[in-house]
Amino acid sequence: MVIACVDTSVLIDHYRATDKGSTFLFKAASLYTLHIPAIVTYEVLRGDAQKD
Repeated sequence: MVIACVDTSVLIDHYRATDKGSTFLFKAASLYTLHIPAIVTYEVLRGDAQKD
């Protein structure tokens, strides 16, 4: 399998979707081995700290 890194926007789109099965993240999980970089983990856990 191919390894792919997941970006913050992909995770956010998945979290916000009502139909999780139609998200890019869900579809990519069956094709790739997904990894989440440390900076992406930080951004997701930090959440709305950067709201304007």
